[in-house]
Amino acid sequence: SDFEGSMEDVWEDSALRCSVSRPEWAQYRHVYLLANAAIGGGYGAEDPQTAAKMLAAVLLRRTSNLTDVVSSCNVGVVAGLERLARLVRLTNPDASALVYRLLQMALVFIFTLRNANRIPPSPGRLWQISEQHVIPFIGHIKKTTMEQDQFSLVRGSHVHEIAPTFRAPELRIAIVGICAYPDDHPLALKDITPGNREAYAERHGYQSRMHTEPPVIGGNIQIQHAKLATMLHYILSGDFDW
Repeated sequence: SDFEGSMEDVWEDSALRCSVSRPEWAQYRHVYLLANAAIGGGYGAEDPQTAAKMLAAVLLRRTSNLTDVVSSCNVGVVAGLERLARLVRLTNPDASALVYRLLQMALVFIFTLRNANRIPPSPGRLWQISEQHVIPFIGHIKKTTMEQDQFSLVRGSHVHEIAPTFRAPELRIAIVGICAYPDDHPLALKDITPGNREAYAERHGYQSRMHTEPPVIGGNIQIQHAKLATMLHYILSGDFDW
């Protein structure tokens, strides 16, 4: 590859928190910088639409292996998704729903940093990204998307009547979750969530499987992974269809 060893060295791997010494991530960094320049519109920059296509293509390739992203370049992928969202908005102002989904994906990769939803400042500066580029942007786009959806409903283009009985009654459905906070935890969710889920399940004829005390299913693993382990447990149990 033309990118191998030509863009960043091992020191930059550490500084960027990205394996740019590998050709595939060196290429990703190169395309990211081109896309970033296109947003600013400087002399010689790619046009935003071309830059968006290039960045989308390289993001698709790199995020096809999520384990590699988490271990190799999650801050860079957060930055790329945020820049792609901005490019899409720049080239297609009506694509708020797509912009929102891209930002939500960026937020998912922020979660993988396991740093209280914060991007570490040092690699953040090199990628020109922080959580404040993503989280407030999501709120703004969500408001815009909701307004567009309401407008569409008023026009009648997306109105579909759904019967209240639209569900196969034989399906065994469970609401599964974890809310295992310490008793002295200040977050109100520990007091609100279990009752909320119980009431919702009862109203719709579902079963509730809320885990409110450790140890949670899955053993000594990170809580986000414990949620997946809990879901898998109930899927494999055969007790529920959904």
